[in-house]
Amino acid sequence: MKVLKFGGTSVGTVEALRNVKHIVENEQGQVVVVVSALGGLTDTLIKAAIDKDRERVYLGDLAATIWGNDYQSRARQLAEEDDNFRRIYKRLYPNGI
Repeated sequence: MKVLKFGGTSVGTVEALRNVKHIVENEQGQVVVVVSALGGLTDTLIKAAIDKDRERVYLGDLAATIWGNDYQSRARQLAEEDDNFRRIYKRLYPNGI
């Protein structure tokens, strides 16, 4: 079984969705297709979540809940490696963890 994940600009337009359809239809065997947020939508959702949680009460707890006791080291690592997470990290923890 093969898992194909598409998101962002790869599903952001009608033409891009047609391309995804073509890719999936040409796969052999069993295929699982995972589609994440459309192009630009992830940043919009993150911004909305951060804006609604002005005191940063819930988003920090969410990271701890998802990653467990070592969430601080994971957050630091992601902040160093991932541009999207770096922006979120700076909004959540302007003074660091």
